[in-house]
Amino acid sequence: MKKVVIIISLICICAVFVFSVTFAETPEQPKGQIIGPLNKKTDLRVDNIYAANCKTNCDLNDVDAFYMDKIIVGISNNYEKSGGAEVAAEIKITYYDLGLGRSVTVTKTSPSIKPHPINPWLVSVTMVDRPVLVKKSTGIRAEVKIIPPPLGPRIVTITDSDPSNNVKTVHQCGVILY
Repeated sequence: MKKVVIIISLICICAVFVFSVTFAETPEQPKGQIIGPLNKKTDLRVDNIYAANCKTNCDLNDVDAFYMDKIIVGISNNYEKSGGAEVAAEIKITYYDLGLGRSVTVTKTSPSIKPHPINPWLVSVTMVDRPVLVKKSTGIRAEVKIIPPPLGPRIVTITDSDPSNNVKTVHQCGVILY
């Protein structure tokens, strides 16, 4: 008789446990809430298009050409106009390569261009890492544009406060001295 009481008691305890777990109130899962839009400003700009070295002993003045050992583009994000907004950017250059006999376009991305109050020119992107003979009358045209941030819980809009300085064209080789 004692064994029967123990077995019935265990069955009742198990039944109460199963019912309490089965019919327990499940907590409500938080739903993805979209927070209001965030508008940021930035001021990306092309500061310079330059080479590591220019041929100074190669006289190309009588020809419609200039030589660059590589093509590097300097990009900055103006701190005063950006309000501290860090952005990703796409950099594109176009030039006429006399060696290839055709127009060439190269596009690269920079995942992060941060504004800096003291040294605004923080990003140098090597666009072409080989010697190039460029048609001088066409020059090298560089352009930078904002890559929109990925969609998330907050809609972020980034606008460039001065798009007029996002494009630059050079018609001769230049070197940056540090």
